[in-house]
This record gives sequence, structure tokens and C-alpha cells, in this order.
Amino acid sequence: MAKLSARTCETAKPDPSRKDRLLGDGDGLFLRVRPHGTKTWIIEYEFQPRRRKCTLGVFDPVGAPDQSITAWLTHGRLSLAQARAIAGQWKADRRAGRDPVAERETRLAEKRAKDEAVDKAEAAEAQKPTVGDVTEQFMTKHMIGKKSALAIRYRLDRLARHLGDRKICEVVRQDVIAALETIAEGKKDGRTAKQMAGEILIQAKRLWRFAETRAWVGTSCIEALHEKTSMRNRESEMLHS
Repeated sequence: MAKLSARTCETAKPDPSRKDRLLGDGDGLFLRVRPHGTKTWIIEYEFQPRRRKCTLGVFDPVGAPDQSITAWLTHGRLSLAQARAIAGQWKADRRAGRDPVAERETRLAEKRAKDEAVDKAEAAEAQKPTVGDVTEQFMTKHMIGKKSALAIRYRLDRLARHLGDRKICEVVRQDVIAALETIAEGKKDGRTAKQMAGEILIQAKRLWRFAETRAWVGTSCIEALHEKTSMRNRESEMLHS
């Protein structure tokens, strides 16, 4: 079988009968010219005794960057020299008792499974609600029409200024304590600010219980905090002894 040339690959025209045109190069390598003009590299061979056929990529006079067969196949645009090198390597693999197409299919399946697992994990992470999200749902499902709704909304919004963008499942007790301490120190009238922080804690506990019932958190991280606290000491006044 005559070998292909780069010029032959570049100038090859589709079959006038509108069928695929196959131009062979040896070692099972063919340049396939589709009726619409697209040119792709394919390899065909028999192995124990199954017949194999695999598309390597699109013909490109320049070819793929990098130097490895794996990189070329991933890129998917191959020059004649690159396609020929792959065909030669795969012929050597077959002589060594390996099926290169089966091995490639296995690698691709493993990559797809890994990519799907990553996508699934990212989707699950994106669905985890933030403190702000939970506040909105809590207010919508439990507070609409209640006289206390505005007051509760105000207190939860104060907390959300500090933690609203955080995933509620990732917020720990120390985060809530730090937010409450900041709120308690936010006014010159310390007593009023501390009272507000205590009221916010009461509503925050309701919020975390709401999240717990929907499995957005495991166990509430703030249930054990004192509702009435002077906010002077993080350990002695906000945690149960």
C-alpha cells in the first residue's frame, strides 16, 4: 500500500457518489474523507479476533502541540506524521499482546466517570444553602403574615451581614460567637447592643433548627449557647459550663 503524503491529505476531495472515501497509509491507518469534506483519521485492525475501529481525530496539517501520543489524542487534531506515529505505536502494542483501542476506551471511561463525579460533587456543593438562603426560606415558610416577622427579619439580617454568604453547614459555633460579639460592640450604648446580640442569638437558634429539620446541617452548632449573655467572654459567657 502506497503511503500518504501531506499534500495528498490536504488536497483529498470527497467521493462524488457521496460515500466516505478511505485513503490508506498502512498499519491500519486511514484518512477518511466524509461527503461534506471533513477529514478524520481512523485505525482499523483485528485483535483476538475482534475487529476494531477507532477515530483518532481530525486531520490538521499543523497537528497537535506537545510531544506525547496521549496529548495528541486529547487535542484531537493530528497531522499525518502524528497519526502515523500513533498507528505505528498501536501496531507494536498489538504485537505485545495489548489491545490499544480497548485500553483507550477504558481510559476514556475512567476519565468520564471521574469528570462526572467532580460535576456531581460541584453540583451538590452549589446546592448547599448559605445562611442567607436559609434565612429567606425560613422567613417565607414560617414568618409570612406574622406580626413578629419584621422584627425577626431585622435580627436575622443583622446576623446575615456577617455570615450570610457562608454555607450554613460550614459555619461553626465560633463563627456565630464572633459575629454576635461584633454586633454587641457595634454601638456606644453597650447594654443595648448586647441585648440585641442576645435577641439575634434566639432567632439564630430557630434558624439553625429549621436548617436541621431539612438536613442542611447535622446538629445545630449553636443550640448550647446561652440565650442571655453579656458577651464579655467567648468561653465563659457564651458556652455552657
